[in-house]
Amino acid sequence: MPSTPQIRPRRAPSRLSFSCACALALAACSGDDSSASGTQTTTLGATTTATAADPLTTDASTDAGTMGGTESTSTSAGTATTTSSSSTDTDTNTGTGADTDTDTDTSTTDPGTTTDEPTTTGEPACEDQPELCDGLDNNCNELFDEGCDCTPPDLDLTALDGYTARVVLEVGKDLGAYGRLGDVERALGPYWELPGEGVLFTLNNAANTAGGVGRMDHDGNFAGWVVDPAAGLLPPNPYLEYAYGGVLYSCTTVNGNWIHKISPDGQVQTFVSHGNCEGLIYGDRGDGQQRLYASNWSEGKVYEIGEDASRTLLASDLFIVVDLAIPPPTSAFKPGLYAINQTVEGLHRIATDNSVTLDYPYSLGYGVGEEISFAAPKSAFRDHFFHLSNSQNLVVRVAPDGTWEPVITGPKLQFGIFSTGAVFSSNGAFYFFTNEDELIMRLQACNIAGQ
Repeated sequence: MPSTPQIRPRRAPSRLSFSCACALALAACSGDDSSASGTQTTTLGATTTATAADPLTTDASTDAGTMGGTESTSTSAGTATTTSSSSTDTDTNTGTGADTDTDTDTSTTDPGTTTDEPTTTGEPACEDQPELCDGLDNNCNELFDEGCDCTPPDLDLTALDGYTARVVLEVGKDLGAYGRLGDVERALGPYWELPGEGVLFTLNNAANTAGGVGRMDHDGNFAGWVVDPAAGLLPPNPYLEYAYGGVLYSCTTVNGNWIHKISPDGQVQTFVSHGNCEGLIYGDRGDGQQRLYASNWSEGKVYEIGEDASRTLLASDLFIVVDLAIPPPTSAFKPGLYAINQTVEGLHRIATDNSVTLDYPYSLGYGVGEEISFAAPKSAFRDHFFHLSNSQNLVVRVAPDGTWEPVITGPKLQFGIFSTGAVFSSNGAFYFFTNEDELIMRLQACNIAGQ
């Protein structure tokens, strides 16, 4: 059992010391949009190879760079030389009010020596930018919000020291009468063409008979629908994941037997028949291949979903798999595909040879839940997986050695019996929601430094 964590209650503004690293990077992956097929080819132990080149990695935890801030670029103009002879300057006054200045430069160039003479773009360098209290590293010094007040603005949320949390979207208040929330995901590429960073969320219609995909900005301001729940194009409770070609894929837990592809303009098409899906992840599980993986909770099975819409069985007898995740390649967690069970056992790891081990059992005490997300090792969230603990109504983080601690507590964390969702977004924050109160919340680092 872990030692008692130091949870920071709401307090007066103060300047905190620095204690952990920043930089999250996240992105989506590539392929094409031409293989929507209803043909199911299920082969135990078979291998399906994705051939697409993947410029983006869509696991929100992947550490592909340093997030936060914008760095201006200097350009070098001209040819740099080393001069070793004299120059003659002739200044001629023509009497017309204009001087003609003629330089005659006889020089030799040392080919082994260059001197850059940069021409700046006019924008201040990232290091010269002011630090804003927005959860980002605005001045590229690997610190989040130094000097800012980190007291959580919500009286009903208490965060671990070095972090702050707030409610950013209240469905009933901000959007009106809708049903349950289903998932949150980053808004990337053509799915987000507004300034700044964006987040996608899925939401059912009021009758919970169909789902939709909405957009909001960093602070929860609604930015329209990718798929309107009123259109009835998606089944309820859709789960989202970027996969082949950077296209958004979705699957569902109830009333749907398909994985769908969702285009940026809101078109929805069936991709492969696959039902009772509550875990959907795309990435490299340690074999050097970027692939899509999906669970079937009622069968207790996990499948690889090929770009050609094929299904390959990877693991079975897992009992109600409710989420899948892949750690970043630089993580201290063992490589593999991780699958969490609802109510029993805990977090299993499916290795590249498809062997299954129970690496993080619920007996460690971190609580039963339906959501895991791996943080980037060099980020302010450190090398942990974050878990929404339904049984304890906490957000906890678990280290590679199995030790854990709560990160957020409070009465608003009533996750209820319905599906929960979370994502490490591209704006340096962890977004998650509760269906009990129809809230989307944001956890971000504050006034902390790198490890």
